[in-house]
Amino acid sequence: MQSFSVTVEPRSVSMKQRLVGAMLMVGLFGALLLAVKLLWPSPHGRSQGLSRVIVEVSIQSVIMGFGFVFLRFKPSKKYRIIVDENQMTASGGSSLPFRWSVRKGEVRTVIERKGNPYAPPALIISKHGRFGTWMLGGIWVPKDIPEIEYIEDLLRSWMIPTQSRRVS
Repeated sequence: MQSFSVTVEPRSVSMKQRLVGAMLMVGLFGALLLAVKLLWPSPHGRSQGLSRVIVEVSIQSVIMGFGFVFLRFKPSKKYRIIVDENQMTASGGSSLPFRWSVRKGEVRTVIERKGNPYAPPALIISKHGRFGTWMLGGIWVPKDIPEIEYIEDLLRSWMIPTQSRRVS
C-alpha cells in the first residue's frame, strides 16, 4: 500500500482575469434574469415599468457576478491519496471532509484535464461514466506529483473492458 500526500498550490489569477470573469457572470446572469422577469412577470413586476425592471436586474446581476467571482468557495487544498493493490482512496478536507474510493475493476473513466487559471493539470478517476463524473465527481490527482506515471499505469489496468461498458 502506497500513500501520497497531495497539496494543491493555488494558481495565481490576475485581477484582469477576475474582472473578465466577473463581467462574464454579470452578463450571463443579467440576461437570464431579465428573460425570466420578462417572460414570467410576477404580479408586483407587472405594475412596474420596464426601466425599473432593468435597473433591478442590473443591480442583482452586478452583486451576483462580482460575488460569485471574488467570494467563491475555495476547496480543501490538502488531501491524501492511498493506493493499494485493490483500490484507490482520496480523503481529506478540513471544513468539508470527504472520502472517495474506486476499486479495481470499477474504473470507468480516466479524464486528463489540462490546466486553467484556477486549477493545475490533473487526472480525474471515477467509477461513473463521463456524465456521472461531471455530476458526481471523482478522485482528482494533480499531474505534477512524482508518482503520476505509476498511478496512471495502474488505473489504466483497472479499467472496465470496453465491451462491458455498453449500455443496453
